[in-house]
Amino acid sequence: MIRLPKKSFEKLSEEKKSTIINAALAEFGSHSYHDSSLNNIVKITKIPKGSIYQYFEDKLDLYKYILMLATNEKICFFTKEAEISKELSIFELVKMLFRKGIQFASMHPQFAAVGNQFAKETNEKLKKEILQGANESGESFFTGLVEAAKLKGDIDNKLNTKACVQMFMTLNQAVLDEMLKNFEIETIGLHEEEMYEWVDQLLDILINGMKSN
Repeated sequence: MIRLPKKSFEKLSEEKKSTIINAALAEFGSHSYHDSSLNNIVKITKIPKGSIYQYFEDKLDLYKYILMLATNEKICFFTKEAEISKELSIFELVKMLFRKGIQFASMHPQFAAVGNQFAKETNEKLKKEILQGANESGESFFTGLVEAAKLKGDIDNKLNTKACVQMFMTLNQAVLDEMLKNFEIETIGLHEEEMYEWVDQLLDILINGMKSN
């Protein structure tokens, strides 16, 4: 379960909240959860360690909050782009969104770095706990796209919505995995065209299948 920060955190000035968030992004973006340290965050923010515990229960709570911020920011970004491009077919829209996801990583390297560290996380129990919340947000977003596509006739109404959503989410994860596996976070922007080609190939397989003509 991803808990919100304590009320005392919400009462902080925006500047102080940003200081804590940016320090946490830097720490969790450069270390695994196990190797990350609240002490490092305290050093960067120059906020007493006791105060951090007034805002969050522990390191895990802060970590979950940072991942939640990254997820929500990306979903918000996708939602706006989907609304602007709602006249596209579902396949054109998903292709566009996958491309925008690559741009998002380039535009928000701190979020991308945290995501990269999380992707490499070896604590499966931790990953499962955190992914549950993130997957719920992703499922809700893609469910909306699939249901709208069925109404437009882009997707066969006989197909199971949940299965379609899972397929799109799996493809989305494949794009992220490919990007993080092959490129440094700082240089993603230099490799956008390569990633666009990868996205196009994945969507072509989805649309046209693997059978030879």
